[in-house]
Amino acid sequence: MWTHKAWPGRFVPRSLAAGERLRAYAGWCNAVEGNTTFYATPARDTVETWARQTDPAFRFLLKLPKIVTHERRLAGVEVAMRAFLDAVEPLGERAVLWTQLPGSFGPSDVDALGRFLRRLPADRKRAVEVRHPGFFTDLGSMSLLERTLAEANTEWVPFDTTVFFQSPPASEAAQEAWARKPRLPRRTRALTDRPIVRYLGRDSIEETVKGWRPWTEVVADWLREGRSPTVFLHTPDNDDAPALARRFHDDVRTLVPDLDVLPEPAPIEPATLF
Repeated sequence: MWTHKAWPGRFVPRSLAAGERLRAYAGWCNAVEGNTTFYATPARDTVETWARQTDPAFRFLLKLPKIVTHERRLAGVEVAMRAFLDAVEPLGERAVLWTQLPGSFGPSDVDALGRFLRRLPADRKRAVEVRHPGFFTDLGSMSLLERTLAEANTEWVPFDTTVFFQSPPASEAAQEAWARKPRLPRRTRALTDRPIVRYLGRDSIEETVKGWRPWTEVVADWLREGRSPTVFLHTPDNDDAPALARRFHDDVRTLVPDLDVLPEPAPIEPATLF
C-alpha cells in the first residue's frame, strides 16, 4: 500500500491526486506490497501510472488475484493469469509475481504449484508465500517445497509474526491482526538472489525494533553474499510503517556501510515563517 489514513501530513502531503500518491510514498521507500491486486486486476493504464511515478529501481511485490490462488487454487486459471500479466506488463522486471497461498494449500498440493510456476513467463520474477504448518514442521514437506521453488527460480517469502504473537494484543488493530495473521515459525533461508521478507511487529515501536534485530543480521549476510533482498515492515496499524522501514534500513547499513541510501523524502509542507 502507498496510502494510509495516518500518513497525510506526516509522510505525504495532506492533499494528493491519485496519480501522485505513489510518487510521494516512493520518496520514503523503494519497494511496495501490492495487496489490492489480490481483490481485482488493475487496469493496464493504472499500472502505467505506477511505472511513471517510480524510478527504475523501485520494486513491486504484486499479489496474484484471489481467483487464481484461493478460489481456483492454481487450476484452470489461464484466462485470469493472461489478463493479470498483461495488466502489470508496464512494470517489467520491477514487478515480482507474489503467489500467496491459503493455509489449506498443503504439501499434497505442491505438484500443482510446480506446474503453475513452470507455466509463468520465464522472464518474470516470482515468489511464493505458504501458510500451511506442514511446510514448516515436516522436513520432507519443507524440502519438497524448496526443491520445487528452486527449480522454478522462485523465492519462498517468510511472513515473520513470531514477535507479534509473543504476548496478547493491546489495541483494536492488534486484536484484528491476532485473529487473522498466521502463526508460523520464523524462516530465514533464501532460495534466490532476490530474497523477500515480510515482518509484523507490535504496537510498541521499541518491541518492533527489538524483534527485527535477527533480521538485520540475516539481511546483512544476504547482502554480503551478493543477494539483493527486499524487506517489508508492518505493525498492526501500520501508522509508522514508512519511518520504521527507513529505521530498519539504517540498522542494516550499520552492518553493511556500502549499502545504498534510501531516497530523501520531499518536504511534507512548503517551508514558511507564518
